[in-house]
Amino acid sequence: MKPLTVSSSQAFADKRSDGSISAFNALLQIPRVSRARGVSIPTLHALIAEHTTIRRAGGDRREYRVDVRALNAALDTVDPLRPRRLLLHKKEIIRLGNQINTAGMAIIPLKIYFTKRYAKVQLGIGKGKSQVDKRETLKRKAADREIHRALSDRTKQKN
Repeated sequence: MKPLTVSSSQAFADKRSDGSISAFNALLQIPRVSRARGVSIPTLHALIAEHTTIRRAGGDRREYRVDVRALNAALDTVDPLRPRRLLLHKKEIIRLGNQINTAGMAIIPLKIYFTKRYAKVQLGIGKGKSQVDKRETLKRKAADREIHRALSDRTKQKN
């Protein structure tokens, strides 16, 4: 089945001053909005149904209108912790998986870049600290705390 293409003039041809569009045009835009926002199609259907109102259009006719402003606000509050797609080639995913499977290795985000509508993450593979390294770090932190305490006590005694 060939997907419908919606022109911007068609999508907003019936936009009213109250910021609403017809339910039909809202449904036509679901594939485009799903791709652009990264929201699943069933979620969009539910949000559109939630923000649709029925108005009288004269006589016995009814008009179904979708409040675009409220719908956009609802789309902006979609769960930020939802799963997202990792855009890597299959070989890269396999290589990362093989390296992680070795003992003590983990994927670490090194940098985050924001370009247009994407967030790009530079990934690194690192090995966690061993138990000995953790103990050394704790000893060093404790020694630094003692030195800091001694210096602050010394400056308090001078004043």
